[in-house]
Amino acid sequence: MPDRLAAYVRTYWPMVLGHVATALAAWLGARLGVSVDSVIAYELIALTASAGVYALGRWLETRAGDGVWPRVARAAGRWLLALGLHTGQPTYVRPDESS
Repeated sequence: MPDRLAAYVRTYWPMVLGHVATALAAWLGARLGVSVDSVIAYELIALTASAGVYALGRWLETRAGDGVWPRVARAAGRWLLALGLHTGQPTYVRPDESS
């Protein structure tokens, strides 16, 4: 997978998961009588959830070891960060500035 595509996947997929988690939380909250009726509040929750998804994915992705649980953690982290695709961490190369 090209680095640019890997960067897009690793950027947008955690945001999608954060917004889905927020929609589920808002739906569950409404069923329990707690409503989120402000767009700003909803987006702040989504931003926080997206950041949490990314942080959890990165933490899981960096678990070391050859045992079952470290492999499961890395797979879960890869799913949270990149739809389960093995993208690796994107590398960014600076353009040659001598031209």
